[in-house]
Amino acid sequence: MHDTADVLAAFGWRLVTELEYVAGPNEERAEVTPCEPADHGGAEALRNTVRREIRARALARLAHPTAAHFHPVLLNGDHSVGPVGWTFLSGWATTASTGG
Repeated sequence: MHDTADVLAAFGWRLVTELEYVAGPNEERAEVTPCEPADHGGAEALRNTVRREIRARALARLAHPTAAHFHPVLLNGDHSVGPVGWTFLSGWATTASTGG
């Protein structure tokens, strides 16, 4: 898995403040500033991985409007390659079920 600073750098952003976890929406946030996008060998692959994740989440939310808490499905737990899919919870409280 890639850390947030690497992902931001690949898209041309640099952290200005520390990341802050926000429990309600289950997200991290921080102040950032624009910079030149990272140009190292893995930067384009990282950008493509993020784009695939965004598409997967959008499609899941179209099919299951309450989809949340996404987790990557990895081949044999191998973090050296991108996820082969995503699982998520759909629904609320005791009626929540796993999708993917």
